[in-house]
Amino acid sequence: MTTGEHSGKVAICMAYVETIRLKDDETLKVQTKEDGDVFMWLKHEATRGNAAAQQRLAQMLFWGQQGVAKNPEAAIEWYAKGALETEDPALIYDYAIVLFKGQGVKKNRRLALELMKKAASK
Repeated sequence: MTTGEHSGKVAICMAYVETIRLKDDETLKVQTKEDGDVFMWLKHEATRGNAAAQQRLAQMLFWGQQGVAKNPEAAIEWYAKGALETEDPALIYDYAIVLFKGQGVKKNRRLALELMKKAASK
């Protein structure tokens, strides 16, 4: 096995470990609030441009999930960052919905509809 093949297999294994960790209900019940491991890991990954982490972090902040204090302003920042920088269709759609409804941000239906079309085209 070459070094490249080994690195590829290690990366795949690491991705599965992270996924399992985030979906383990018992662990998630324990890991709460802004100083919890899950929140800190999501914030780290979101800062690095991981679209899934940006979306989950935004959801936690927007709805006040898993012991995280509700903070719509911070959530909007993560939705916008993910939608505009990573161009992830799910983040674009979520940001569009927030803009369309004017939840935590000034209502902008025209931009929301443009973003919804963009998300649908991806």
